[in-house]
Amino acid sequence: SYEGWNRLWVRNGPVFKTLSDKDAVLFPVEEHKVQQRQISSRKGKNEFVTLFPELLEGKFALIHRIPPDMQILYTEELRNVGPSVGKTFFMSRPGMWDGEKVGAGAPPLSTKYGWLHIYHGVGKRNDKKVYRLGVILTSFDDPARILYASHIPVLEPEEDYEVNGWVPNVVFTCGVVPKYKDSNETLDENDKIMVYYGAADEVIGVAEAKIGELIPKELRE
Repeated sequence: SYEGWNRLWVRNGPVFKTLSDKDAVLFPVEEHKVQQRQISSRKGKNEFVTLFPELLEGKFALIHRIPPDMQILYTEELRNVGPSVGKTFFMSRPGMWDGEKVGAGAPPLSTKYGWLHIYHGVGKRNDKKVYRLGVILTSFDDPARILYASHIPVLEPEEDYEVNGWVPNVVFTCGVVPKYKDSNETLDENDKIMVYYGAADEVIGVAEAKIGELIPKELRE
């Protein structure tokens, strides 16, 4: 049973303090002078873009969200991709834990069983909006073909810093890395990954789990 998924994660607590959107700036160096530039995007447009870690059939592959669905897009260059419409990848599932919204959050990881994606889903818990994390496994042969999507969240707000904050009841994936391997190595069921996630929009936390705890046994055989 995977009912205990949320307890399989080892939470290592917050690792970064609050950073407001006013502080989200770049400091490029031009002609030996530092220039400050604001990072921003238009509301309601292209969001939550993640890039596959390698070229697929000679093209860059990325997952993004143009509401209401997540899409997969192949492009020969990354400049001015903009809100280009790709192929539907994954949609929210009414009546389930991710029934309101879904979005990518971290680049997919290569495992022996396919591409592993950590994504966020929005639903309700006790009649309140809650952001939780789930996993999607897709085929190497066709990265748009979904082999598995978690029926329950693999990580949800439980700790005080996840439940209470600027935006309560939020765990929102920001990145994922193997704990003991390089990011370009293929992982098996015994390898651990570390997921960095926003908690209540105030801090960034980190949690770890084994690949085998995230992918059902029947898909690992």
